[in-house]
Amino acid sequence: MHPTPSSPGPSPARARGVTYPIVLAITVMLTVIAMTSVYLSRVSLIVTQGADDWTTAQRLAASGLDHALLEVQAAIATGESTSTDWRLGYTHGAIVRDHPLDDGHFYWKLEDATGDDDLLDDPLDPVYVVAGGEAGIARHTLRARLDAEMVESSNGVGALEVALIADGPINLGSLNVVCDQTIASNTSVTANGASVDAAVEAVGSITGDTYLGSTTTGVARREMPAMSAGQWYLERAEPIDIADLPEANGTRILQRIVLSPTNNPYGAEQPEGIYVIDCENTELSIEHVRIVGTLIVINPNERTKLRQALNWEPALPNYPALMVFGDVKLSLDAIPLDETDTDGKDTNFNPPGTPWQGQTDGVLASDSDQRNAAEGGDAFDPAVHDDLYPSVISGLVAVSGDLHVGMNDSPAFEGVIVVGGQVTSDSGSTLTITYRDTFLLDAPPGFSVQTPGPLRVTTGSVEQIVQP
Repeated sequence: MHPTPSSPGPSPARARGVTYPIVLAITVMLTVIAMTSVYLSRVSLIVTQGADDWTTAQRLAASGLDHALLEVQAAIATGESTSTDWRLGYTHGAIVRDHPLDDGHFYWKLEDATGDDDLLDDPLDPVYVVAGGEAGIARHTLRARLDAEMVESSNGVGALEVALIADGPINLGSLNVVCDQTIASNTSVTANGASVDAAVEAVGSITGDTYLGSTTTGVARREMPAMSAGQWYLERAEPIDIADLPEANGTRILQRIVLSPTNNPYGAEQPEGIYVIDCENTELSIEHVRIVGTLIVINPNERTKLRQALNWEPALPNYPALMVFGDVKLSLDAIPLDETDTDGKDTNFNPPGTPWQGQTDGVLASDSDQRNAAEGGDAFDPAVHDDLYPSVISGLVAVSGDLHVGMNDSPAFEGVIVVGGQVTSDSGSTLTITYRDTFLLDAPPGFSVQTPGPLRVTTGSVEQIVQP
């Protein structure tokens, strides 16, 4: 037998040809792995750096906000500016400060929060503080709203602590006074021949015969309301032309009408019952009327007076009933206000819209009919009206000048009387005042003034925003 020949093995050249691609593939794979590792390391480094920058930017923005608030408040506190004019140093949207800090920087600016882009047009306008922080590629912006904190200040509220206060002397003559509280003067009180049944206080002396209550001298001067207290009402008042009122012997007379938020025979109704009469130095007599509202009398003649029977109260409980910018005389009757006049002509003092103790009757006549009746014409309502109303002025009475109580009159007041001048009398009758603390506990508008105070960050207003 012949032996079987064995199979030949691979040649060396062919073995090398197969190995090379494998090695090359492994090398490429290792290279890719290495490059990917380097790339991922760089990405990780960038992410880490970005996170650090973001944290820094947040911290810088918060620092900028703190810096802005401190600077504005410091300017107000040190007197460099006030709560109303501090805005003069700033422009809407203009960067105020830009400070480097912590490998970055912060900046801040002020913007008007009302949308009109004007920081200066109104001292009460809210303001946005916009503060930004930048570090590397990171940016962070915060915004906070500032509002002026309203501060309430007194404008004569101290005068409302007593039933009658005069900045000048009180000379009662022989006028008897019955008051359940205090009458006071920032000067002196004299009562020769008078009986004064009230507590009496004066900065200076108290002289006279019969004081049935306590007397205290040397008290501190009470704050009196400034003229600005009346300005609030003047700005809202509906004018009544004095030339439209009936005239007798050169005196204009407001009489035989109802004046209220729903009734004004001499013009438009004012919803709060606030009306003003400019006397133009003409004598005005207010008599035999019912008023539910606030009447302001300006430029009165020195003989301007309240006389006969009056039933008077403000439309809103803490509003004044009467404000006189000048002098006024009281010649009031104690007899009730009667719907049946002495000449037999009736006046309906509780028409629809102006009830008395919840009751109304008759009809509400036209303005022309009411004016005709006030001038002595025929009654506008054919129904019989015979109601009686107490003759009393309820509310706050403020007189900037002198108050004079006339002879043989018996005026009655429920509330507070504030007199900027002196109180005098030649009367032997009785002035009755029943004090009401309504005006002290709830000061009338104008007597308590709100002014813009320090700026405060509005609660919950701090937010992140995106700046362009």
